[in-house]
Amino acid sequence: LYYIDYNKKIAMDILKDKFDWEWYGGHHLENQFTAFYHRYFMPKKFEIDQRLLGYAALTRSGQIKRDEALEMMKTSPTNQEIDEILYLVKKRLGYSDNEFLSVMNITKKNYKDFKTYKKTFERLKLFFFIMYKLDLVPKSFYIKYTKSN
Repeated sequence: LYYIDYNKKIAMDILKDKFDWEWYGGHHLENQFTAFYHRYFMPKKFEIDQRLLGYAALTRSGQIKRDEALEMMKTSPTNQEIDEILYLVKKRLGYSDNEFLSVMNITKKNYKDFKTYKKTFERLKLFFFIMYKLDLVPKSFYIKYTKSN
């Protein structure tokens, strides 16, 4: 979506009108596993609320106001919704409550714990800058992968 004019509301209206599509309540909540991942796992395990990225993009593109995004960030799933998602995920995976808790309590790791090409990308910063200027890689790629930590 970096290179096309995209309006989320218009896209949703087209899907509703042409295909009788129904909104499922949130970005990437189309099934119980993605709902679990976005609404429970990432916030609980890594303190990451991925709605922030989507709302920031909508704000940058002028589709919503900053204040609207901040209000939307204040909402969270109800305990009942979380309980239902957890029940379904544990059942599907065949996990007991204790097995699930042991998985949730595994030590966190980040990219530095694994082999990556990050150092290579950092050394090739000028190359990726040129690629970005030629519109061959997105600016976000250039910033994220060539920045030294």
